[in-house]
Amino acid sequence: MYHDLNIPYSSHLDRSGLDKLRLILSKCTQQNEYTVALNVTMNHNQQVPTITPPDISTLGCKYSLNILKRVTIDTDAPLDAIDIRGTYDLIALRTRNAQVFEEACLRYDIDLITFHFDERISFELDPTVIQKALDRNIYFELCYADAIKDKQARTYTLQIARQLIEYTKGKQVIISSGADTVSEIRHPFDIFYL
Repeated sequence: MYHDLNIPYSSHLDRSGLDKLRLILSKCTQQNEYTVALNVTMNHNQQVPTITPPDISTLGCKYSLNILKRVTIDTDAPLDAIDIRGTYDLIALRTRNAQVFEEACLRYDIDLITFHFDERISFELDPTVIQKALDRNIYFELCYADAIKDKQARTYTLQIARQLIEYTKGKQVIISSGADTVSEIRHPFDIFYL
């Protein structure tokens, strides 16, 4: 079974957006049994968006498809409390702020920490802090879609990947697509050729 834990989702999908999402989900299920996480991104002070998964019976799936609900909180400000565990299967955090990153590793009730892969991170990753996140069973996510679209983003993605793999020894690092279009979806074995 394969997994892609970052398929971007908008709670205000129009017909075109829904068709793009269906194409992505259909492509995923042509390869093997698949689990995807539909991901909404929100700011720390925004109201919690909802996810309504599309009807997968109309996709013509070759293999089974399991859909999870995920939220990514994009913030550079410290969070008071994250009380959305019952609404989503996965909670991720993305930040440009070193202090928020450290708090996420040490205290926040989250499942994943991800990064802005289209820009250089503005702080040094601390191996001690990352180890504490691993001890708390927090995973780190690498997304490859930006690396496909942009040469500079590819450089940033590889820099983050090298550091994370070194500091985690490859444990608790997941690779997701972050794909907005079906052309950005890659077979798991093809990702290593990026």
